[in-house]
Amino acid sequence: MSAIILILFLSQSLTIGAMRNTAFSTTPTDVTETNVAAIFRYDHSPVLFKEGHCLDANFEYATCIPFDIDNSHSDNPVDWITPEEISRRLKGLGINHVIVASRNHLLPKEGKAPRPKFHVHLPLFVLLHDSDKFVLFCEWCIDTFGADPKVKSKAQKIFGYGDKRNRSH
Repeated sequence: MSAIILILFLSQSLTIGAMRNTAFSTTPTDVTETNVAAIFRYDHSPVLFKEGHCLDANFEYATCIPFDIDNSHSDNPVDWITPEEISRRLKGLGINHVIVASRNHLLPKEGKAPRPKFHVHLPLFVLLHDSDKFVLFCEWCIDTFGADPKVKSKAQKIFGYGDKRNRSH
């Protein structure tokens, strides 16, 4: 049996990566090293929402702090943040983490050259019931790691993807 590395809530929609995916399971899904690739194919959230409906006001608790690195800050590859760099920095801080390729990882998007795009999940050992603290942790990740500044909603959801690399540390 594989150890649990994260607990997430999966989208109940069959359409992956659609903005309209707002219905999430209210039953937590244990993510293990055995099922990690299958789980991350689906839209998911680290937040339990009241009645499974993804809205800021429906925040009940979070199981981890997610952040997104999309490298939109520069077109110069020398300036790009890599999964390896984030992993090294988090390990240096003693923070467990899971790094998952974004659905647009190394793909051209909006006329920009392909670049590393990935999600980082920081597991919490105690459920976080305070939605304002959740946002503060997300903002800390933005300030500390250069994460996407738009990603700090109490209604946090992460889009699923195809077959791409995943790592846990």
